[in-house]
Amino acid sequence: MSQLHPIVLQKPPSAEQLPAVVTVDRDVVLTAGAGTGKTRTLVARILQLLATGVPTRAIVAVTFTTKAAREMRNRLRQEIGAYLATPGLDAAETQRWSDIYADLDAARIGTIHGLCSEILRAHPAEANIDPAFPVLEEAAGVQLRAEAIAETLGWAAEDADAARLFALFSADTLQDLLVDLLGDRLKAETLFATQAWERWPQIALDRLVALLADDELCAAAGTILGWAEDGTLAAAQAAGDTLAPALSDFPDAWRALAHSRRDGDLPGAVAALQRLRDAVPGGKGKPANWGGDDPKPVTRAFREAYDAAIKPLVKECDPALDLALAELMPQLERLFADAQARYRTRKTERHALDFDDLEQQALDLLAGNSDVRARWQEEAQALLVDEFQDTNGRQRDLVQHLNVGRGRLFIVGDAKQSIYRFRGAEVEVFRAERAAIARHGVVCDMSTSYRTHTPLVDALNALLAQAMGTEANDAEPWREPFAPLTAARIEATLPQPAPFVEFHLGAGSKGGGSLDRAAAALAVRLRELVEGGAGKLGWGDIAVLCRSSRAFGAYEDAFEAAGIPYETVAGRGFLDRPEVRDLLNALQALTDPTDDLALYGLLRSPSIGFADPDLHRLRLDEAQAPRPLWQALAADDTPCSRDAVALIAELNGLAGRVTVADLLKRFVEVTGYRALLLAAGDARAARNVSKLLLDAQRSGIVSAGAFLEYVGGLRAAGSREGEARADSSGAVQIMSVHQAKGLEFPVVVIGDAGGGGGGRSTLLLDEEIGVIPALSSDNGAPLVWKLAQQRETSKEAAEDDRLLYVVATRPGAAAHQRARDAEEGRLAQPWALARQAVRGCRPGARQATSTPRAANRLRWTRGGKRPPSSARCSIRKAMQTPPSHCQAATTMSRAAAIRRACWRRSPPLPLSAVMIRRIASGASSCVRRSAGRRAGSSAAGARCAGRVALPQ
Repeated sequence: MSQLHPIVLQKPPSAEQLPAVVTVDRDVVLTAGAGTGKTRTLVARILQLLATGVPTRAIVAVTFTTKAAREMRNRLRQEIGAYLATPGLDAAETQRWSDIYADLDAARIGTIHGLCSEILRAHPAEANIDPAFPVLEEAAGVQLRAEAIAETLGWAAEDADAARLFALFSADTLQDLLVDLLGDRLKAETLFATQAWERWPQIALDRLVALLADDELCAAAGTILGWAEDGTLAAAQAAGDTLAPALSDFPDAWRALAHSRRDGDLPGAVAALQRLRDAVPGGKGKPANWGGDDPKPVTRAFREAYDAAIKPLVKECDPALDLALAELMPQLERLFADAQARYRTRKTERHALDFDDLEQQALDLLAGNSDVRARWQEEAQALLVDEFQDTNGRQRDLVQHLNVGRGRLFIVGDAKQSIYRFRGAEVEVFRAERAAIARHGVVCDMSTSYRTHTPLVDALNALLAQAMGTEANDAEPWREPFAPLTAARIEATLPQPAPFVEFHLGAGSKGGGSLDRAAAALAVRLRELVEGGAGKLGWGDIAVLCRSSRAFGAYEDAFEAAGIPYETVAGRGFLDRPEVRDLLNALQALTDPTDDLALYGLLRSPSIGFADPDLHRLRLDEAQAPRPLWQALAADDTPCSRDAVALIAELNGLAGRVTVADLLKRFVEVTGYRALLLAAGDARAARNVSKLLLDAQRSGIVSAGAFLEYVGGLRAAGSREGEARADSSGAVQIMSVHQAKGLEFPVVVIGDAGGGGGGRSTLLLDEEIGVIPALSSDNGAPLVWKLAQQRETSKEAAEDDRLLYVVATRPGAAAHQRARDAEEGRLAQPWALARQAVRGCRPGARQATSTPRAANRLRWTRGGKRPPSSARCSIRKAMQTPPSHCQAATTMSRAAAIRRACWRRSPPLPLSAVMIRRIASGASSCVRRSAGRRAGSSAAGARCAGRVALPQ
């Protein structure tokens, strides 16, 4: 490492890291697996660049978050500070690095939006913007878009052409569509410009015919058509064969499909495809009637191939909706354009830009102004982009304008950790840029994990290889195959004995309480770990990571019931917390006391504390008929009612005259609400009250109605508003997987592993098909929707696999995972790790001696009933089973690192051997087969051409 400067040699790069540190004359892409030291490599590269004379301001380092930028800057300070403390450093070297240290505050280390903002502020005249523009925060943007959408819908109701949309969509549906369109407005604008709806029939027909190119389907169809041509079918029909009458329609249906494709008749093509399937019944046909050949294997092969590739599309499909929807798409484009113009006007009035504006306007400025582009190319002598797998096409283009193929670009990423599709990240961008750099630059790979030890990383490799696959598929560029990790450590120690991986199943459906039971069992298990770990493991060492924030409640309730301290770090939990709902409800009641529902909630809340019998008495008159609650309260002469009326009347007089923040603050002070929470020992709730008051203060909103609409917009838009943070050193942290990105914990619980991702979409944005709103009739959905949804489902499944990779590589000492077993006996989502086997994890910070034979354990949480037989693994006889649980070690596949030989070496084990192969490989192979059929490659079509002519 003689080519490295001594400041870099303070922490010498590994052999894997060295090429990424020293290569400075060509573009470099560094693929860094989880825990392989990418941040350390980035810091070493920046130090090496500084050591070779590159000015601090000439290094542009783009990070994913402001926090990551701050951490990188602090790491540089630490390394430079340590170097300056080196004994015997000469004066010139000391002065040089002291100057660099002082310049670090001005270093261009920040987010992509920070870089875009700097570019725009440096050229306000060229960009035609206010140089002091504010950047809209997410909440403010949601509010402005909501106002624009409301005005647009009002305009649409009055416009004769736009009003035609209400024939297919309700006002609420149109509002949801506009929310989604404005949420990804740049992509929507691009797709609308293609006017793809004019080509929908041809696109759909081409895709359907491509699916017919499946090898098995082609071969079976060719055989059936051959029977019709050579007289075999006629002979079977004459012999009275039960298969022949149905199969005789197959040739006509095939010809009808060809005619429909030629004429562009989408409904006719769908009908012909359905006829093809109906013409091939199962279980019929005698070999003697078919020239001695059994027709059943042929018809079975056709049905299986058809049902896998085509049936999901044409079943419950209404191609008439395709035509109706295409006719109205120009009006939806007008609706979107109007809403976008109104949103733009609101931003212009505030001289503000949102994050999309920063990217697009900075890109337009660099692309369209050669002088500006030349200046920034000169200033950016080195470009480093971290987390490149979470970038989009605009960000990629912006970086390329700064680099222009000069060999100054260094990107770091791992496509297996791309989990931000909801923010517009496109894993295909990273994969394409990696391939481009491979042609002219240097590709570096880091696969040695410094967080784990060999037995567990081997188990992780075996698991994730099954989940993610190991081969790339050109037809699905959004899928990144798994690349195995190598452990830097052979053994590890933990504050509790092995095994380190536990798999918990809660029997039954989620609606039937399986998640609640699993969460309660987890609370018991975590207490065992903490209390049985000789004080080496604390509550703050544990994190529960969930695929969706919808699962948070079960763990919060279980931990509260068990007396386990916890903190919900991120998600939508804040707006749904009881204390926040209390204050928002109180705000509604104080503004309008005649709102019986809001007033009932206020009176019943801890701030006033009416008992249910008292409220019942107030609500009903002597005849037991309901009466207005506010009138009844005002007429009641009890002290509690008088106090409540006085409080509400006083604060109602302030509503609309003071800000919402002042009104809420006064309510909290008069009622002692925060003190009540603290007295009850709920410091978490008290912090959330303070956070809501601060949020209200920042909003500056006076109207209570406007503030409630603002909050409602945040909730409807799925704004990820976290709770008030506290010192979580003594509390279990509950958070989303996304929030845990880049973190590690001694013990990780994969929460609700059987849960899915999002809900039903109202809109799809497809690169080929364009903008497709959700629509359905009694007959089904448009075919273009189903085609786009098929691709979207594949992308979501690929991201689910990547989420699994990210969450499985967070632990620093042990991992637990929880899944729920559906009542029908299967785990429905790729996220459900039981499909693949037991998830691996990676001890790091706290370690204990482990052996491969004790690396994994399966724990059944029965929840009062035995899992359905179709979901049960074949469990061998336990060698030694503890009384309260069925504990098991697993063998996952031939590729698994935990060899069966390990079980034989050291009996008896406190475990039983479990085969999860049936669930794991079965589900995986099904996914792979269907993915292959969806590809419909031209090569497959060529192979089929000799057996059957596809419809032309």
